[in-house]
Amino acid sequence: MYNLSGMASRLVTSVATGCIAGQFIYDNIFQFTMFAGNSMLPTIVPAESAINVVVGAREPRIGDVIIARLPTSFSETMCKRVVGLPGDTVLAPSSSVVGAPLRPQRVPAGHVWVEGDNKPESCDSRYFGPLPIGMIVSRVSLVVWPPKAVRFVSRDMPQ
Repeated sequence: MYNLSGMASRLVTSVATGCIAGQFIYDNIFQFTMFAGNSMLPTIVPAESAINVVVGAREPRIGDVIIARLPTSFSETMCKRVVGLPGDTVLAPSSSVVGAPLRPQRVPAGHVWVEGDNKPESCDSRYFGPLPIGMIVSRVSLVVWPPKAVRFVSRDMPQ
């Protein structure tokens, strides 16, 4: 005869342990993201999915493709490329008007400058300014879907 109480207890313990481990991995090691929008073309195509390494102790580097919280809506995320680090000088539009002249802007400490690879389709630091490093959630490392598109995401800027 089976001890149903013992089996149920082991099942609940196993499921709880799996949920806790899964949440720990998602929060601290890697995440899975499905992309929408054209701002990162040709690097990332809409409907592709990727595994992202959760950002830990490593500081962002030029060329990193990152997932970050939107400065205008913390519940939403965006995918952009890091193009300026703290202390760097970048060229930024002097206003939000399309075609506004560019002016030098220094990236402040604790911030990065991010832009989409498809600049005409990207709302990025050119519009909302430097991004606090603390808003970076993860670094995109590997596109895994669809299967024919599996590849590592390069830190090289597209031409």
